[in-house]
Amino acid sequence: MKVLALIFIFFLGCATRYQASDEYLDLPSINQVNQESKCSNQTVILFLVDGLSYSTLKSNFELNQLPNIKKFFSNQGSPSKLHSVFPTLTYTNISGILKEKPVHQTESLGNKLIVDGQVIDFESIAIRKKFSKLMRGDNVFSQLAKNNCQTVSLDYGLGVDATIETPLDVQSGLSAQQGDYRYLDKKKIDALSILLKNTDTKNWPRFIFIHLIGVDFLSHQYGAQSAQAINHLKKIDRDMGQLLGLIRGGEKTRRVTSLLTSDHGFAPYAQQKIKMESVTNKISDSHRLLNEARMASVYFTIAPEENTLVKTTRKLFTEKNIEIISYKLGQRVRIIARDKELYFDEISTAVCNEGSVGILINNKTMACSDQLPVDYKNMFYPFFIENVASFFKTKTSPDLIMVPNRYSYFESIGVGFHGGPTEDETIVPLLIRNAKAASPEQIPANWKLLKFINE
Repeated sequence: MKVLALIFIFFLGCATRYQASDEYLDLPSINQVNQESKCSNQTVILFLVDGLSYSTLKSNFELNQLPNIKKFFSNQGSPSKLHSVFPTLTYTNISGILKEKPVHQTESLGNKLIVDGQVIDFESIAIRKKFSKLMRGDNVFSQLAKNNCQTVSLDYGLGVDATIETPLDVQSGLSAQQGDYRYLDKKKIDALSILLKNTDTKNWPRFIFIHLIGVDFLSHQYGAQSAQAINHLKKIDRDMGQLLGLIRGGEKTRRVTSLLTSDHGFAPYAQQKIKMESVTNKISDSHRLLNEARMASVYFTIAPEENTLVKTTRKLFTEKNIEIISYKLGQRVRIIARDKELYFDEISTAVCNEGSVGILINNKTMACSDQLPVDYKNMFYPFFIENVASFFKTKTSPDLIMVPNRYSYFESIGVGFHGGPTEDETIVPLLIRNAKAASPEQIPANWKLLKFINE
């Protein structure tokens, strides 16, 4: 998410830090035992620090810059890893995490989507109601509601179907416009502290989602390794001190699982701008182009023939900073880089895991996208083939995508960028307290994170 102008337009009033707690305690099911509830005696708290890469968290742990978070999750040792899906953008990955589904099942292809023939930009918080519409009825909140489980979302606009959802308010909008991201994140942290403190531990919500956005906003504005972004991360750690103590206390009488992760990282070296005009001039046929900074999607107005795609690819590669072009024709996807090339066909198979895509690579190697042979798992970039297979399996996928090299980005506002496939953008941290990763040696996709909640 980029720094926004004129955001939070349609707010109904001022929301205090006590509002979530007050609304939660007013729920009838909190004050009387629901005999039909199938909800377990467990609370899962998910902290999602937007824009936090694995390398950033690990280096700050090593420097002991985040003492409260490090101590709270000390039973785990070093952070585990998850991998984001492609593109490494906020709405693609949050949609996957909260729906517990891969891209081809969420249809969330980026921060910009074509819906009913119109381009909508979810980076504008005024448009978040449309994103909520895409999420409604198909997410972890709605699934838990079927068992009469109480849930809380501490996020501005993305808590559709949660029992308690953080309202959008004027002061938060003003703070975002003024760049006061400390206010935005601390307000959520304080709201959760108040809710847990004022609620009997036995009545704590089944699932709590808290989305902290300051690291992402400041990384866009100043760079992912900037003093501003790192200092904000340190402030989050300080502000979470009391909250983590409350959670630790609640563990004495309730099973509480705490998770901390992110939706994506950043490309720390992307400084070379690719002008979009020079790109669009190379695409002769009528098209729509969605620029996501570290990747761009092309939708041709008329379904292209292979000859059109081949010619377009050759022209686009005359732009020296474009590194990878991938396109789909029928069931075949081609991934073309300057030094190597690969194609695969989507195939039906009963042996692949749920959410995986069956593919036939170069017409000789049959595989499931999440169980690729070693030679292909990290080919091009980490998990790139797996991610592209899911991306192009969506019903609304573009005809062609472009990926610049790790040092470049398509013309955009800001200093820090993400959306691409590099390790810094793709690999995110996972901290776990009172639970264990199923396979610590693996690096699963982040959309699988909450699967255990409904088990």
